[in-house]
Parts: sequence; structure tokens; C-alpha cells
Amino acid sequence: MSQPPANRLESLDIVRGIAALIVVLFHYSSKFPDFYPAAASMPFAMPLGFYGVHLFFMVSGFVILMSLMHQKGGGNGDGFIRSRFIRLFPLFWAGVLLSSLVLTFDSIIPDDVDWQTVAVNMTMLEDYVKVPAIDGVYWSLSFELGFYAFMFAIFRLRLARWVEWVPYYMIAGSILFYLVPAWVPHPLHYLLMINAYAHFFGAGMAFYLIYRHGPTIARVVPIMVVPLVQYLYDGAVGLMVCTALIAVMGLAIGWKASFAERSVGHIAARAMIRLGGWSYALYLTHQMIGYVLMARLQLWGCPALLSAVITLALAIALAGVLTHFVERPAARWLKQHLPETIGGKVSPVKV
Repeated sequence: MSQPPANRLESLDIVRGIAALIVVLFHYSSKFPDFYPAAASMPFAMPLGFYGVHLFFMVSGFVILMSLMHQKGGGNGDGFIRSRFIRLFPLFWAGVLLSSLVLTFDSIIPDDVDWQTVAVNMTMLEDYVKVPAIDGVYWSLSFELGFYAFMFAIFRLRLARWVEWVPYYMIAGSILFYLVPAWVPHPLHYLLMINAYAHFFGAGMAFYLIYRHGPTIARVVPIMVVPLVQYLYDGAVGLMVCTALIAVMGLAIGWKASFAERSVGHIAARAMIRLGGWSYALYLTHQMIGYVLMARLQLWGCPALLSAVITLALAIALAGVLTHFVERPAARWLKQHLPETIGGKVSPVKV
């Protein structure tokens, strides 16, 4: 494996790998029967695996703030749209097309796929315009896009000097959405970061500020409050699970150097770093394509556990292929041909 960029934390790649794996296991063990009622009983279940998405949201809060503060023209968000487009869309388009083809040519998992739905899905705005998603996992990308738009607006409007307080706004947004969701009309809950997941993005931002500038009470408080906010939504289970997620993120950034140095030689750690690099492709393509494969395997007499193991292995292999032969070549090509900025250059922001 090539050396990661200097500003890339291998420990965060491990977190991505963990998050991706538990989401996949959640879908294959706990959600599969909802899509295929004839599914054989699975000998294990991970009903709390959906919290892996919450962990992804925290990582996004960390990475997006880092990107905005340290890329070219970071002080006004210049270049941010370009970098997000390159990161998200080529692989997303491949995922939409693959899932659409599989669902079209194998109807064992019922799903209404037509060219109009596919076309809208290709914009990644299907939730914003209330069009069904080709694959259920796309729901989280709507929240990601809302967060990107919100953060771009902050930096574009030269409000970055207030970034230390944005996590508090996002916590307030989550609490407000719990109390009075009808007051935040669709799709403004995405764009204004007044939604049920805003506090996780805010926690990721606070983690980055601690990583970059050191801990202060103002930076630690939003992180400590996140499990309490989740208690509103999910009760004691949400509080305990989110406390564990906070601990995972804290370990990842707290051991920013020594963690990678001590772990990098271990096979398991290297495998999770690699899986973290493939996590976006795995997340996009594992669900509906995996359900079709698992259903076919079970229909052909394959035991439930074996069908899940085979599907997991093939889903990871597909993610690796898409990452190496679609995402990375497309990123190289786009970086050469897309304009670097959408405006003038400014100095990196100071916090």
C-alpha cells in the first residue's frame, strides 16, 4: 500500500473500516428479512449496527472541517465544491448504475427501478425532491450534502472565525428537531443542520478542533453532550452506544501518531486501514446488490450464515475493485481537468 498523505490519519481509516463493517453486518443480519421475507434465520444479529452511520457522520465532521481550513483558498471555501464532487460523484454514479442493473435484471428483491428514478438518483438529490432511492443507504448522503452546503456557506460568508461555536449550534439543532420537527420543513432540515444527526457532525468538528489546537472546555463540552442528545432519540441504548462511539473517535485522534505507529504492523490493523479506504464503495454497493446475492444463494440451498459470509467477501472485493479502477482513476482525471477554484485565492483560515 502506498503511504497515506501527510494530513491523512490512518487511525481514522480504521474508524471508517469499523463503521462500514458494522453497517454491512447490520444489513445482512438484521435488515435482510425485511427485503426478502423467505430468508432463512441468521444465527447472529447486529440490530445496533445502524449506529455505524452515526460514526461516519462524526468522521465527516472532522474531515470536512479539516478540508475547509487547510485546502487552497480554505478561508472562503474555495475549491471545496470541486473536492467534494471529485470525492463523491464518480463512485456514486457507478454505484447507482450497478445497483440499478442488478435490480432490473434480477427481480428476486422487489424494487421499482425506471430510468426517471435512476436519473434523479444520479444527482444525489433524490431525498430532497422526494424520489425513491435506488438503494436504501443513500439516505445518509442527503445529510452529508446538507452538512457540506452548511459548512461551505459558513466559510464562503467569511464566518469561519465563529467555527468554534458551530458544534453548539448543531447540538441545539438536534434538540430543536426532536422537540418541534414540524417547524423545520423538508428539505431545510438538511441544509440548516436542524435534524436528528446534526450533533454527530458537530462532535466530529469539535474533535478536529481538539486535534488541531488542543483541548479546551469549550471544545470538549459538545462531545460530552452528544450521548445525552442521543438519549432523547433512543433512550439508554442510544446513550450507551454513542458513548462508545465517542470513545472510539477519541482514541483515534488522541493516538494520532502513536496509534498508527504501534498498530500499522499488525495484519488486522492494516486490513482495517485498507477497508477504510474502500469504505465509501462498500457502503454504496453492499446493500441491494448484497440482498440479491444472499437471496439467490439461499434459494439455491446455501445455509444462511454461509450466504452472508460469501456475500460479505464479494461485497468487499467489489468495493476494492471500484475504489482502484473507478474512484481513483476518475479522481486523477478530474483533478487534471476541473478548475481548481471557483473564486479568488485567500489565506488559510486561522482559529
